[in-house]
Order: sequence, then structure tokens, then C-alpha cells
Amino acid sequence: MTQPIVNPWVFFPKKNPAAHVRLFCFPYAGGGVHIYYPWPTALPSWVEVVAIQLPGRGARLRDAPLTQVSQMADILAEQLCPLLDKPFAFFGHSLGATVAFEVMRTLRAQGKPLPGLFMPAGRQAPQLLEQDPPTYHLPDAEFIRELARLNGTPQAVLDNAELMDIVMPALRADFEAAETYEYQMDSPFCMPFWVCGGRQDVVNHTDEAMAAWRMHTQGEFASAGLPGEHFFIHSDEAQLLDMMTHVLSKTFKATKTP
Repeated sequence: MTQPIVNPWVFFPKKNPAAHVRLFCFPYAGGGVHIYYPWPTALPSWVEVVAIQLPGRGARLRDAPLTQVSQMADILAEQLCPLLDKPFAFFGHSLGATVAFEVMRTLRAQGKPLPGLFMPAGRQAPQLLEQDPPTYHLPDAEFIRELARLNGTPQAVLDNAELMDIVMPALRADFEAAETYEYQMDSPFCMPFWVCGGRQDVVNHTDEAMAAWRMHTQGEFASAGLPGEHFFIHSDEAQLLDMMTHVLSKTFKATKTP
């Protein structure tokens, strides 16, 4: 019997072949597929969650991490193609929003299917310049202080030198990808955009930063602020998933089962 081809770039927290819509979820810097483990039970049964699995972490710890958004976008545009056979949406948090955006542009340039909905979260619009100096090249102690400032890594992890040695390569690579990204002007998309951010985010959230995504779509545009900081994706997960359910239902209502 022929064995199915395993795609290391994607992970299904809960397989759902009967679903009518796929939701591709792109992680923040240093993040893995575990971020999205709870989502299938919280989202509608007609949505199948597909977590993007980047190299250098989790089950792909031995794989060399990538340091450029363009590299990630080129590979993912190819690797996701077999899964674009039904309506789908993209969600990306922080670096994941930028990667998802560039995957969309690559898919469009190659004449491949595009998502029916894009949901960037916790990330300013790509054309806005980074306000802070790069940190990916800092000595370990200074880099760890920057991680602590973002308040997304448990202090117990930051204080564990052995564990930090394991996760540091992927973190540095992801930060390099985010901090060296250069936006190139292109035409807007047609699908709706739903942008969300944490109101206490010291990194990416202002009303202007979210509204600046508006130029990238000719479709419907909406934005929402949640109470938390940069990692509201965890602290406000229930509220976020409720809002996403509403947006997904509105966008894909024609594909739902009766």
C-alpha cells in the first residue's frame, strides 16, 4: 500500500476532512504548531485548522531555521498548493502576518488560488518602517532581555539556560526575518481583510498601524482591538476565537453545510 506523503510544513491539530473551509495559521517569531492546538474545538465544525510548521522548532528542531521572509514565502507557496483545493483563509500573528501576506503575493504571482479572507494580527502594516533597532544580532543576555520586554516567553523559560540554547537559533532566525523584511510595492488584493491587535501592545498596536493595512485590499476591511498586550492571542484567546468565528461565518457562509 502506498503511504501518504507527509508534508513537514503543515500540521493538523485535528484532522477534519468533512470541513468546507481550511484556516491556515502562521505562528509568531519562535512559535510552533502548539499555539493552535485548542483552536479546532473552539472554531466552527466546518473549519479545519492547518498550523504552519516552520523549521528549527518542535518536530523540526533539527532543520535549519530560515532567516528571510522571502524564503519562507517561496517555500510555503509551493508546499501549501495541494491543500488549496477548497475555500481557505489565512491567519498570521506578528511575524506570521508578514509571512502570510508574502505567501499571498507569491501565490498571486504564480496564478494559484488565494484565500477568501486574510486576518493579520499583532503586526503593523508591512509598508510601515520598523521604529526599533534590530535585536536579532545582540549578545544572548541582551537578546533575552528583549524577549522579556515582549512578555511572550515565560520567565522560567528565559531563566533556563539549557532550554534557551535549544530555542535560541529559531528565535534569532525569526527575529532576523522580521527585522530585515523590506516591503515592495504591489497592487492590492480583492479579498476582505480583518485586522486585530492588542490594545496594550507596546510593539505593533496603534489604530494607525492597523488602519494602514487598508491599502492592501479593495475588498471589505475591518479591524478590532483586544484588551491584551502583544500576545493577546493567548491572554484573550477565547474572545479572539469568538470574533474569528463571526468573521469566518460572514465570509464563508455560502460554503457551510445546511
